Amino acid sequence: MKEAENDLESAKVSLQGSDLKWAIVKGYFSMFHAFKSLLFSVGYDEHSHDCLIIAVEELFTNKGILPADIVIDIRNAKTARESAGYGLTYGEATAQSVVLDAEKVCRIISDYHQN
Repeated sequence: MKEAENDLESAKVSLQGSDLKWAIVKGYFSMFHAFKSLLFSVGYDEHSHDCLIIAVEELFTNKGILPADIVIDIRNAKTARESAGYGLTYGEATAQSVVLDAEKVCRIISDYHQN
């Protein structure tokens, strides 16, 4: 979770500095690292971004342990990151949304780890 929190702070700074592409990228990676912490907590490791998302969905959200919208959030952020990084298409609304979603995902997963 430490890496997730670091990425989230970097995303916020980037958003405040109008570095929208980097805010999206770091916001996504904040969620990615938070999801990795979930897998680590049950003895698994990730081997791809897509497999990580599917594993969290199967192990946590489909079982009602965590809310299903965190999977929607990371999938949306992944799409935004790919658009920003590969298609060079991004905007302020998307960056704000990704950073807000990253805050929510980190909070939910951090609370899970503390309980």
